[in-house]
Amino acid sequence: MSAELEHRDLSTLKRDAIDNIIFHATPREWLKAGGPWVLDRGAGALLYDADGREYLDALSGGVFAVLVGYGREEIARAMYDQALRLNYTSPYATTSAVTIELARKLAEITPGDLSASFFCNSG
Repeated sequence: MSAELEHRDLSTLKRDAIDNIIFHATPREWLKAGGPWVLDRGAGALLYDADGREYLDALSGGVFAVLVGYGREEIARAMYDQALRLNYTSPYATTSAVTIELARKLAEITPGDLSASFFCNSG
């Protein structure tokens, strides 16, 4: 269990989660019965819960956002470096060189005549 979780017991964390987080697509009755699944960390294709149990992440976080695995230092460094330089550009007629390069690469590797990307922070 991480140092942060050690300061609060798991039952308190679960109760606080139920009281303070809206979990989409999850009936509140389920949450009240057993609480949410509290994850502590990820490494490669594995997830570890707050009790230290290990799981193979077959859904990549449930939204397929972690297909490259957890704990990839080169990805974390690239994210950090970019955040230091420019962490956000508004989608209203602004962009950045790194966004343009990603759009160009996606157009290059996608099939057929797919040639433009719509960048957003959610599905």
